[in-house]
Amino acid sequence: MQKCDAYINSGQLFLCNTSLPENVRQDVLRSSLLAQMAADKTSHLSVAHWHNQYNNGLLRSQWIRKSITTQHSRFNLEQYSCSELILSFIVSPALKEACQQSLQNLGKPINEAALTAWRQAIVKLANTDKHNQKLGLWLEFVYVESITHITTVSILLEGVDCPTGDNWLNEKLSSKVPTAEIVVQTNLFQLKSSYDAIRKQVLTKLGEWPQKLTFAIETNQTDPSALSV
Repeated sequence: MQKCDAYINSGQLFLCNTSLPENVRQDVLRSSLLAQMAADKTSHLSVAHWHNQYNNGLLRSQWIRKSITTQHSRFNLEQYSCSELILSFIVSPALKEACQQSLQNLGKPINEAALTAWRQAIVKLANTDKHNQKLGLWLEFVYVESITHITTVSILLEGVDCPTGDNWLNEKLSSKVPTAEIVVQTNLFQLKSSYDAIRKQVLTKLGEWPQKLTFAIETNQTDPSALSV
Protein backbone atom coordinates (compact mmCIF):
# COMPACT_ATOMS: atom_id res chain seq x y z
CA MET A 1 0.00 0.00 0.00
CA GLN A 2 1.22 3.48 -0.86
CA LYS A 3 2.35 5.39 2.24
CA CYS A 4 0.30 8.55 2.64
CA ASP A 5 -0.72 11.06 5.26
CA ALA A 6 -4.47 11.67 5.17
CA TYR A 7 -6.65 14.67 6.00
CA ILE A 8 -10.18 15.93 5.79
CA ASN A 9 -9.95 19.43 4.35
CA SER A 10 -13.52 20.74 4.37
CA GLY A 11 -15.12 18.78 1.48
CA GLN A 12 -11.90 17.05 0.42
CA LEU A 13 -10.44 13.67 1.30
CA PHE A 14 -6.82 14.72 1.03
CA LEU A 15 -3.86 12.33 0.78
CA CYS A 16 -0.25 13.34 0.40
CA ASN A 17 3.04 11.57 -0.03
CA THR A 18 4.63 11.06 3.40
CA SER A 19 7.88 12.55 2.09
CA LEU A 20 6.15 15.80 1.11
CA PRO A 21 7.71 18.74 3.01
CA GLU A 22 5.45 20.18 5.71
CA ASN A 23 5.43 23.66 4.18
CA VAL A 24 4.27 22.27 0.82
CA ARG A 25 1.39 20.28 2.28
CA GLN A 26 0.31 23.30 4.31
CA ASP A 27 0.34 25.52 1.23
CA VAL A 28 -1.80 23.05 -0.74
CA LEU A 29 -4.21 22.46 2.14
CA ARG A 30 -4.65 26.15 2.92
CA SER A 31 -4.99 27.38 -0.66
CA SER A 32 -7.57 24.71 -1.56
CA LEU A 33 -9.48 25.38 1.67
CA LEU A 34 -9.73 29.06 0.82
CA ALA A 35 -11.02 28.21 -2.68
CA GLN A 36 -13.79 26.07 -1.13
CA MET A 37 -14.75 28.74 1.39
CA ALA A 38 -14.86 31.43 -1.30
CA ALA A 39 -17.14 29.26 -3.45
CA ASP A 40 -19.45 28.62 -0.47
CA LYS A 41 -20.01 32.37 -0.17
CA THR A 42 -21.15 32.80 -3.78
CA SER A 43 -24.71 32.40 -5.07
CA HIS A 44 -25.24 29.30 -7.21
CA LEU A 45 -28.13 27.19 -8.43
CA SER A 46 -26.29 23.91 -9.08
CA VAL A 47 -23.40 21.88 -7.74
CA ALA A 48 -21.72 22.35 -11.13
CA HIS A 49 -21.83 26.12 -10.74
CA TRP A 50 -20.37 25.84 -7.23
CA HIS A 51 -17.61 23.65 -8.65
CA ASN A 52 -16.79 26.25 -11.31
CA GLN A 53 -16.50 28.91 -8.61
CA TYR A 54 -14.20 26.62 -6.63
CA ASN A 55 -11.97 26.01 -9.67
CA ASN A 56 -11.76 29.77 -10.22
CA GLY A 57 -10.67 30.12 -6.61
CA LEU A 58 -7.88 27.60 -7.13
CA LEU A 59 -6.60 29.58 -10.11
CA ARG A 60 -6.63 32.78 -8.03
CA SER A 61 -4.61 30.89 -5.40
CA GLN A 62 -1.87 30.23 -7.98
CA TRP A 63 -2.89 26.70 -8.91
CA ILE A 64 -2.28 25.95 -12.60
CA ARG A 65 -4.14 23.18 -14.40
CA LYS A 66 -1.94 20.85 -16.46
CA SER A 67 -4.67 18.47 -17.67
CA ILE A 68 -8.40 17.85 -17.29
CA THR A 69 -10.85 15.08 -18.16
CA THR A 70 -14.61 15.13 -17.53
CA GLN A 71 -16.75 12.02 -17.38
CA HIS A 72 -20.56 11.89 -17.41
CA SER A 73 -22.07 8.66 -16.11
CA ARG A 74 -25.42 7.38 -14.88
CA PHE A 75 -25.53 5.35 -11.69
CA ASN A 76 -28.20 3.66 -9.63
CA LEU A 77 -27.16 5.45 -6.46
CA GLU A 78 -29.13 3.07 -4.25
CA GLN A 79 -26.28 0.62 -4.88
CA TYR A 80 -23.52 3.01 -3.76
CA SER A 81 -22.43 4.75 -0.58
CA CYS A 82 -20.25 7.88 -0.60
CA SER A 83 -17.18 5.79 0.24
CA GLU A 84 -17.90 3.26 -2.53
CA LEU A 85 -18.46 6.04 -5.03
CA ILE A 86 -15.13 7.70 -4.25
CA LEU A 87 -13.25 4.41 -4.54
CA SER A 88 -14.90 3.56 -7.86
CA PHE A 89 -13.28 6.57 -9.54
CA ILE A 90 -9.71 6.12 -8.27
CA VAL A 91 -7.71 4.37 -10.97
CA SER A 92 -4.42 3.59 -9.22
CA PRO A 93 -4.67 0.35 -7.17
CA ALA A 94 -2.11 1.64 -4.65
CA LEU A 95 -3.96 4.92 -4.15
CA LYS A 96 -7.30 3.13 -3.97
CA GLU A 97 -5.96 0.96 -1.15
CA ALA A 98 -4.58 3.99 0.71
CA CYS A 99 -7.89 5.81 0.25
CA GLN A 100 -9.87 2.81 1.47
CA GLN A 101 -7.73 2.64 4.61
CA SER A 102 -8.33 6.35 5.26
CA LEU A 103 -12.09 5.91 4.83
CA GLN A 104 -12.03 3.02 7.30
CA ASN A 105 -10.02 5.10 9.78
CA LEU A 106 -12.66 7.83 9.59
CA GLY A 107 -15.06 5.44 11.29
CA LYS A 108 -12.92 5.36 14.45
CA PRO A 109 -14.10 7.48 17.40
CA ILE A 110 -10.89 9.54 17.37
CA ASN A 111 -11.88 10.87 13.92
CA GLU A 112 -15.48 11.75 14.82
CA ALA A 113 -14.91 15.51 14.47
CA ALA A 114 -13.33 15.06 11.04
CA LEU A 115 -16.19 12.89 9.80
CA THR A 116 -18.81 15.36 11.07
CA ALA A 117 -17.06 18.31 9.45
CA TRP A 118 -16.72 16.44 6.15
CA ARG A 119 -20.42 15.59 5.97
CA GLN A 120 -21.38 19.20 6.56
CA ALA A 121 -18.97 20.44 3.88
CA ILE A 122 -20.01 18.12 1.04
CA VAL A 123 -23.65 19.23 1.10
CA LYS A 124 -23.91 22.23 -1.25
CA LEU A 125 -26.56 24.91 -0.76
CA ALA A 126 -27.99 27.42 -3.24
CA ASN A 127 -26.90 30.33 -1.02
CA THR A 128 -29.11 32.91 -2.76
CA ASP A 129 -31.08 35.80 -1.30
CA LYS A 130 -34.38 34.03 -1.86
CA HIS A 131 -33.62 30.49 -0.76
CA ASN A 132 -30.93 28.28 0.66
CA GLN A 133 -32.10 24.80 -0.36
CA LYS A 134 -29.84 21.80 -0.75
CA LEU A 135 -28.53 21.36 -4.28
CA GLY A 136 -26.63 18.09 -4.00
CA LEU A 137 -23.25 16.70 -3.00
CA TRP A 138 -19.68 17.53 -3.92
CA LEU A 139 -16.91 15.09 -3.01
CA GLU A 140 -13.26 15.53 -3.90
CA PHE A 141 -10.33 13.18 -3.57
CA VAL A 142 -6.93 14.90 -3.66
CA TYR A 143 -3.53 13.25 -3.91
CA VAL A 144 -0.42 15.40 -3.62
CA GLU A 145 2.67 13.64 -4.89
CA SER A 146 4.66 16.88 -5.14
CA ILE A 147 4.04 20.59 -5.53
CA THR A 148 4.06 20.09 -9.31
CA HIS A 149 1.86 16.97 -9.31
CA ILE A 150 -1.50 17.43 -7.56
CA THR A 151 -4.31 15.12 -8.69
CA THR A 152 -7.94 15.95 -7.91
CA VAL A 153 -10.98 13.77 -8.57
CA SER A 154 -14.18 15.77 -8.11
CA ILE A 155 -17.56 14.00 -7.95
CA LEU A 156 -20.65 16.16 -8.58
CA LEU A 157 -24.06 14.79 -7.58
CA GLU A 158 -27.00 17.04 -8.46
CA GLY A 159 -30.22 16.58 -6.47
CA VAL A 160 -28.75 13.96 -4.15
CA ASP A 161 -29.02 14.19 -0.38
CA CYS A 162 -26.47 12.89 2.08
CA PRO A 163 -27.38 10.05 4.48
CA THR A 164 -27.54 10.92 8.16
CA GLY A 165 -26.31 9.18 11.27
CA ASP A 166 -22.89 8.12 12.50
CA ASN A 167 -22.40 5.69 9.60
CA TRP A 168 -23.49 8.09 6.84
CA LEU A 169 -20.29 7.48 4.86
CA ASN A 170 -21.23 3.83 4.31
CA GLU A 171 -25.00 4.22 3.92
CA LYS A 172 -26.46 3.88 0.42
CA LEU A 173 -27.30 7.12 -1.36
CA SER A 174 -30.73 8.05 -2.66
CA SER A 175 -31.87 10.19 -5.56
CA LYS A 176 -35.14 11.61 -6.88
CA VAL A 177 -34.64 9.65 -10.12
CA PRO A 178 -33.87 5.91 -10.59
CA THR A 179 -30.51 6.58 -12.25
CA ALA A 180 -28.76 9.83 -11.44
CA GLU A 181 -26.18 11.56 -13.61
CA ILE A 182 -22.77 11.81 -12.01
CA VAL A 183 -20.14 14.20 -13.29
CA VAL A 184 -16.54 13.31 -12.45
CA GLN A 185 -13.77 15.76 -13.22
CA THR A 186 -10.15 14.66 -12.91
CA ASN A 187 -7.47 17.34 -12.91
CA LEU A 188 -3.72 17.48 -12.69
CA PHE A 189 -2.52 20.71 -11.06
CA GLN A 190 0.62 22.27 -9.79
CA LEU A 191 1.02 25.06 -7.26
CA LYS A 192 3.06 27.84 -8.80
CA SER A 193 6.08 29.36 -7.07
CA SER A 194 4.25 32.70 -7.22
CA TYR A 195 2.13 31.40 -4.31
CA ASP A 196 4.91 32.71 -2.08
CA ALA A 197 3.72 36.24 -2.81
CA ILE A 198 0.15 35.58 -1.60
CA ARG A 199 0.74 33.06 1.22
CA LYS A 200 0.37 35.66 3.96
CA GLN A 201 -2.81 36.98 2.37
CA VAL A 202 -4.30 33.47 2.20
CA LEU A 203 -3.52 32.81 5.86
CA THR A 204 -5.03 36.15 6.87
CA LYS A 205 -8.27 35.42 5.00
CA LEU A 206 -8.52 31.95 6.51
CA GLY A 207 -8.02 33.11 10.08
CA GLU A 208 -8.89 30.27 12.47
CA TRP A 209 -10.94 28.28 9.95
CA PRO A 210 -8.23 25.63 9.33
CA GLN A 211 -8.54 24.58 12.98
CA LYS A 212 -12.27 24.00 12.38
CA LEU A 213 -12.25 22.49 8.89
CA THR A 214 -8.91 20.69 8.43
CA PHE A 215 -8.24 17.47 10.34
CA ALA A 216 -5.53 14.86 10.22
CA ILE A 217 -7.09 11.41 9.91
CA GLU A 218 -5.71 9.46 12.83
CA THR A 219 -4.97 5.74 12.68
CA ASN A 220 -5.24 4.98 16.39
CA GLN A 221 -6.49 6.29 19.73
CA THR A 222 -3.12 7.19 21.19
CA ASP A 223 -2.81 10.87 20.29
CA PRO A 224 -6.10 12.79 20.54
CA SER A 225 -4.19 16.08 20.61
CA ALA A 226 -3.09 15.62 16.99
CA LEU A 227 -6.53 15.76 15.39
CA SER A 228 -6.22 19.18 13.77
CA VAL A 229 -3.57 20.17 11.25
